[in-house]
Amino acid sequence: MREGLAAVMQKQRHRLEVAQAHLRGRRTRLKNMEMAIAGLEAESREVLAVTQLWEQRWREAAERGGLGLEHPAWTEPRAQLAAWQDQLRELRHELMAKYCQAQREEIEAAAEVGGMAARLQRLEDALARLRLRHRGRVHAYQEEQAMHALALRRWAERRHRLP
Repeated sequence: MREGLAAVMQKQRHRLEVAQAHLRGRRTRLKNMEMAIAGLEAESREVLAVTQLWEQRWREAAERGGLGLEHPAWTEPRAQLAAWQDQLRELRHELMAKYCQAQREEIEAAAEVGGMAARLQRLEDALARLRLRHRGRVHAYQEEQAMHALALRRWAERRHRLP
């Protein structure tokens, strides 16, 4: 019976370890996604800064009599910068959707690990109580056997003393 209980406990501990490893993987995935989102946001800020600087310099040149805002030298690079900015927004939007899903999965995995840990702890506590109760019963049985042995010894001594 002890082997069976030990096997059950070992199996439960193994399942908990697997679930914890799964949770660590989910958390690592979240951190990687957070870094990717931060990278996209930084790149987007850089593109915005480049766009603003480029527009400012173009306007300054246009004010000094350079090419106007309708010229292809203005519209083509401006369109490329806008497309780059749109592409970054789309990537961020897609990544945020995946990130939200990953967060939900991480929350579910954390709840599962918490539940498994609580069940394992309750099982270990119940097993400890059973072991303690068993030790008490064994001790009581041993005391009873010792009392019977003492009574038997005294009876044997009295019997040998009687003529």
